[in-house]
Amino acid sequence: MKTHLCLLGGEVMPNIIGVLQDHADRVIPVVSKETSRQLQAMQEALHLAGSRATFADELTVLPHDPAHCAEVLEKISHSTDGLVVNWTGGTKVMSYAARRFAELRRIPALYVNTATKEIVRELPSTGVQTEVFDPCALGLNVLSHLYAAGHTVDHGGSLREFHLRSYPAKELVAASEAILDARPAELNALRQLTPSSEGAVPLNRLDPHLLRKLEEAQLISKADASGGRCLSATTLCHPFHRQSNEEQNSVFMRASYVEVFLWSQLYQRAGLDDVAWHLVLNPGETGRVHEIDVAVAHEGRFLLAEVKSTVDAAELADLIAEQAFRSRHIGRLFAHWILYIHRFRSEYENARGILNSQEKRALEYGGRLFWRDDLETIPEKIRGILDAKKHVL
Repeated sequence: MKTHLCLLGGEVMPNIIGVLQDHADRVIPVVSKETSRQLQAMQEALHLAGSRATFADELTVLPHDPAHCAEVLEKISHSTDGLVVNWTGGTKVMSYAARRFAELRRIPALYVNTATKEIVRELPSTGVQTEVFDPCALGLNVLSHLYAAGHTVDHGGSLREFHLRSYPAKELVAASEAILDARPAELNALRQLTPSSEGAVPLNRLDPHLLRKLEEAQLISKADASGGRCLSATTLCHPFHRQSNEEQNSVFMRASYVEVFLWSQLYQRAGLDDVAWHLVLNPGETGRVHEIDVAVAHEGRFLLAEVKSTVDAAELADLIAEQAFRSRHIGRLFAHWILYIHRFRSEYENARGILNSQEKRALEYGGRLFWRDDLETIPEKIRGILDAKKHVL
């Protein structure tokens, strides 16, 4: 039986990677009073990544007291067959104590370098060895990243349930593509469909293909014999903030279709490990509820995408700062982010200087700003962001 001794600190992902890479059967968690809450996050994330590792009772240390850390570790059974010490996490004092414990007991130790996708192993018999781990083989997904960061997710009890919730219906994907190709006059006609609309809205001038796709996606339905349409009383969209079915359908045709289209481009064209749409984090927890438009997991890395139908150029600075803060708060050190504006850059002809400066600002904040001009190449660009080597720990 292979057992990993893991130090829980602000980031548990290095511990998760080590357990998954070694197919560890058991985990001995070493925590402080402040980081004991991370234990459940690590357990959930490992489970969702496919690990069946069991957990021993946690060992609690004073994280800045070398003598106490050493004393607690010495209480571990002298029968250490199969024990591996992962000294990546915790405070520097905890890390030093664990590394020293492994050296004195002649126990294999490892350090996970997420930036280079390497594990540095120290083996009593053969010395230091470095191996490259394959993030694709670890089973990390959007859900495991979110749980590792300490969140809960609506409909996140299992991967099957999560994917049923976070993969939009194929009819919504087809509708998003049809809306994206719609003429301005057609989009204006759709905007007349609101939950407060009285009577049917004549949509006879809409392209028949667009009309059919909207009906197949249960976004609109026939309201009278004249062919007028109204918002459908049923929906394939996901509920949020107690919206009615009609409200969800209206929001989709005005804005959310862009999120679904971006999801489809990344899911179908980019070859990414996992792509999720419209996630609700920490449901029922006052002050911690967040909505994510699109989230991506790929090769052990994580990306959040915020989608806007349109913005005023003067709002960009605040939106970039907000998205940078949200990505760090939601995904911790492992999160990359993009802000996608569904407008052509040429539509901001009078604000070209602002756009240039804010694109640089986004890079300085660790993200990217994309426009409708970038739609065709966004899959490749996001792959480039997630494939790039970046020091994250």
